[in-house]
Amino acid sequence: MQLNNPAPIISWCWSVVIWGRVVFPAWIRVAVVGGIRYSRTLLEAQIEVFASSWTCASLVGRWKV
Repeated sequence: MQLNNPAPIISWCWSVVIWGRVVFPAWIRVAVVGGIRYSRTLLEAQIEVFASSWTCASLVGRWKV
């Protein structure tokens, strides 16, 4: 690097600041929110399957009895 020309250093610092402050947290937020939504839909699907199977089993059990 040429020390008498600070423009590349300044632009590099600004790109690091912009990347660290804006781009990276946005990606983390997207990943966290996406993971929460994905796990929530998986959990809801499991609960629905469990509830429907339990309801079917109880109905079949009542019907047999």
